[in-house]
Amino acid sequence: MSPSNTEKRALETEALPESKRTNTNNTPMFGNLLGPLGIVLFNFGKNDFVIEEGDRIAQLVLEKIHMCDALEVEDLDSTERGSGGFGSTGVKLA
Repeated sequence: MSPSNTEKRALETEALPESKRTNTNNTPMFGNLLGPLGIVLFNFGKNDFVIEEGDRIAQLVLEKIHMCDALEVEDLDSTERGSGGFGSTGVKLA
């Protein structure tokens, strides 16, 4: 069991050759994990391939997360950046 204040991610491993072109989607898992852990592996290659027992297909990464209490307010004070919202920087997106 992993600590409850951690986020878990299954990342693709570099043990698979580049020709396999796979991805685990890096989906986060929260809370205490109990029992077997399944990994979804996406195949972006042109050919099917078989994963054998013992193949290294993913690695589990644990990251500590910090929970905080949010304070809801009616209004926000003005900031140096202004209040134009998304897309207000003048940068044109392609």
